[in-house]
Amino acid sequence: MILELQFAFTALSVHKRFRALNDTLALTAKNISIPLEKAKKCSPLNIFAIRVSPADNVPRVEDISLLMERQKKLSTISVIVKKSVSGEPRLATGPCEALLGLATLHGLLCDVIRRIDRSYGAPLVAILISTLLHLIVTPYFLIMEIIVSQVLRIHFLVLQFLWCVTHSLRMFVVVEPSHYTIMEGKRTENLVCWLMTMAPSSGSLSTRIELFSRQLMLRTVAYSPMGICTLDRPLMASILGAVTTYLVIVIQFQRYEV
Repeated sequence: MILELQFAFTALSVHKRFRALNDTLALTAKNISIPLEKAKKCSPLNIFAIRVSPADNVPRVEDISLLMERQKKLSTISVIVKKSVSGEPRLATGPCEALLGLATLHGLLCDVIRRIDRSYGAPLVAILISTLLHLIVTPYFLIMEIIVSQVLRIHFLVLQFLWCVTHSLRMFVVVEPSHYTIMEGKRTENLVCWLMTMAPSSGSLSTRIELFSRQLMLRTVAYSPMGICTLDRPLMASILGAVTTYLVIVIQFQRYEV
């Protein structure tokens, strides 16, 4: 269960950064007078900071964070989002610069997802297979205890029921954070699609939006451990369907033998 929680907290951290990116994208749309959607209430910006450092010891001039801070030079820091006197977030740069920073940040977050896939790929596949087998075996013993046993052992039924709940929670903890991240990725696509539809057809702004849209087509937001499956709610439905099918088959054979 510790590994599942570790992955869940990591995925939720990435999800929060995607949500902050989308809020800033909606704020950018608002600043160019395009009524897309109201930006959600931003959390304190220093909570969602991401810093990406190179693996080797070579110093890197550019650091990018989800606070939309982009250090182009060692002595110059360009901040995309600032808070006004009233506490409302506002753009500190032009829409073109903001879109460039957001596109760069989106690429970095996609790299983070790929690294999480590589790190947790094999353990996640083992967890999903283990959960599938346990969700077949545990309800089987529970149902057979009710059907076959002449004297019901209440403590055994309660124990098996609690194990079923535990295994279901394991699957829920792994899949739900990934689903939230995928939803934020789709929200990004919707925002950029609206920008492409409503923005002027010429100029540097339309060029930035088109490049961002191409990046979204090439870099999807999804967790796919070892390329076997995508961690999303349809996966939970597939597992529950497989569990139901195998339970029906096994119970029918058991009743036939009896």
